[in-house]
Amino acid sequence: MSVLVAASAQIGSAFPQRPDESLYHCVSAALRKAGLRKPDVDLSVVASRDLYDACSMSNGQTLPAAAGWLTGSVTRLETDISAAIVLADAVLSAGDAEIAVVSGVHLPQAHSAARSFDEQVSNLAAEPIYERAVGLSATSLLAMHAARLVTNGTTTQHELARIAARELGIDVEAVLSSAPVAWPLTDLMLPAETTGAVALVLATPERAQAMGMGRARIVAHGMAASGGLADGEWLEAPHAATERAARDAYRRAGIIEPSTEIDVAELTAASPAMHEPLRRALQLSDLADVRIGGSGGVRRSFGGVVNGALRLLGAIESLERDGGRRAVVHSTDTLTGPLGATTTVTVLERI
Repeated sequence: MSVLVAASAQIGSAFPQRPDESLYHCVSAALRKAGLRKPDVDLSVVASRDLYDACSMSNGQTLPAAAGWLTGSVTRLETDISAAIVLADAVLSAGDAEIAVVSGVHLPQAHSAARSFDEQVSNLAAEPIYERAVGLSATSLLAMHAARLVTNGTTTQHELARIAARELGIDVEAVLSSAPVAWPLTDLMLPAETTGAVALVLATPERAQAMGMGRARIVAHGMAASGGLADGEWLEAPHAATERAARDAYRRAGIIEPSTEIDVAELTAASPAMHEPLRRALQLSDLADVRIGGSGGVRRSFGGVVNGALRLLGAIESLERDGGRRAVVHSTDTLTGPLGATTTVTVLERI
C-alpha cells in the first residue's frame, strides 16, 4: 500500500517540447508540490515508447529527466503507466523505498495526423507478434468487435453513438455524423488522442504521514492480459481480462459488493461497444452512470501510455469533489486494441 502525495500533469493537443523536456518539467513540478528534491527519490519508473519518442534508446534521455540520474533504482516500461504504478507500489510496500516517482510521456515526434501515425504503429506492433495480416490494427480490431455486437443484435450503432455522446456532452447526431472510421465506428466514438506528460509522487504511509501530505491511498491492484488472435477472446469476450484483473483487485482490497462499496469509477473503454461489457466485468452495472467516467473518459482525453495516470487522477478528483471514499480505476494498453492487451484494475481510497 502506498500514498499519492503529489501529481503534475501537462496535457495538451500539441507540445513544442521534446519528450524528455516535457517529462523533466512535469516531474520537477510534482516534486516541488511534494516539497521534495531529487536526492529524496529512491525509485523512478518511467512509461514511454521509443517509436513515439523518435529515439532508438530513449532511456538515456527520459530516465535522467525523471529524476533517474544516480537514483538508487530506476527503470522504464514500454506500456501503460498503470504497470509502472503497480511496480512502484510493490517496491514501496516491500519496504525497499520510501519515495517513488512514477512518470510517463506521450509526445509523438511525427508530423503526420495523430490517428494515422497511431494506426501505423499499431500495425507494426501487431504484425510480427500475432499475424502478418493486412490492415490489422487497434481500430480495425475494435471495429470488428463492435460490428459483431451490432450484427447479432446486442447493440445498435445509435446506442454506441448515445454512449459516446453522453461522455462528450454533445448530441447523438453529432457523433453519428462525424467522419466514419470503420463501420460501425465513427471518429467521435474513438479515444481523443492527446499528448503530454504526467508525474506522480508516491510514498510509504509512514513517510506520507511524516510529510503531512496525501491525496489518496492505493489499496490493491489486479492485472491480466488478453490472448492472441487464435483464441478469439479479443472478438468474443475482450472484457475477460478486465474481469480477471478486477476479481484479483477486489479480493486483495476485501471488496465483496463492488456496486455498493465503490463510489466512483474510471474506465478505459476504447470503443463505446466496450463500455457495458467492461461495467459488467468490473461488477458495476448497478453503479449510477454519473459515478462512472467523471473525467469524461478516453473520448475526451486519451494520452497513450499516460492514460492510466489520467484515469487515476480523474478518479481522485471525483472523490475529492463529491466526498466519496473509494474508487476503482481501469486502464489497458491499447496499442493493439483488444489483442494481447494488459489490463490493470486499481482500487483507491481518498485520504
